Amino acid sequence: MFDDPTLSFDDDKKFVKITDGITSFQYYFSDIDILTVPTNDINLPCEDLQFTLTDEELNKLRKASSTLKTSNLSVRKTTMGGQFIECVILDKQNPTSNQFTMNIANCSINTDAEFDFVFDINNFKFKPAAEYVFGIDKKQVALIKAGDTDYWVALDKTTTFKEQ
Repeated sequence: MFDDPTLSFDDDKKFVKITDGITSFQYYFSDIDILTVPTNDINLPCEDLQFTLTDEELNKLRKASSTLKTSNLSVRKTTMGGQFIECVILDKQNPTSNQFTMNIANCSINTDAEFDFVFDINNFKFKPAAEYVFGIDKKQVALIKAGDTDYWVALDKTTTFKEQ
C-alpha cells in the first residue's frame, strides 16, 4: 500500500503508524499473552504431494478467489491423469458453484491415495517470492517455502485423504 513508508512506534509499543505522504495506516500489535507459540519443532516430511506455483500463478488464483467471492482452494489429482494436479477455486459448500481451475504439471505425487487438499487462500500471507514450493502431508498440514522463508499452513477441515 506504500511506496516509501515511514514507521513510527508509539511510546507504549502498542501500535505502529505507517505513513507515506498523505496516507497512513495504524496497526495494533497482538497482546503477547494471546499468542500461541509452538513448544516443539514441527517435524513432518510434507512429501505426499509437492508442487511449485510461480508468483504469477498464485496471483491468478488470488484474483479468481476474489472474483468468485470464495476463499476455498482445492488441490487434487486432475482428470487428465499422469503426474498432474489441479488447483481449483470453488465454494466447497455449494456443489454448483462457479469454478476456476489451473492445471499444474510441476508436481510430485508420492501417494496412491485419492486426495482433495483444501486451503483457505486468505491464509496465504507470504512474503513476495518468484515461486512458492508446496509440500503437503496427509496429516492436513503444508510446508510452503517462499524464497528462504518457511510457512506452515493448516489445511481446511473439508480436506479428504483416502488410502487405496
